[in-house]
Amino acid sequence: MLTHSVRNILLIRFSPDVAKSLQSDLGDDEYAFLSNIAKEKNMISAATLEKFLSAYREMNNAYLKYTPLELAIFNIIGNND
Repeated sequence: MLTHSVRNILLIRFSPDVAKSLQSDLGDDEYAFLSNIAKEKNMISAATLEKFLSAYREMNNAYLKYTPLELAIFNIIGNND
């Protein structure tokens, strides 16, 4: 769900043609929510999506299944202290 949302935010931001078709697929409420995020200046980028996809790949080999995803989130928000 997280990677799906990040991908949709990027599509809305960078591909207006695809954004129109997403609106019917996602529904009005979800599209409006993601569209507002896409318009804001934030750190969501292709690198963000890449980090999440990498974390999902690593989940199958992790001792604690969700640790790679949690580490990716910490890495993205910059809370590495």
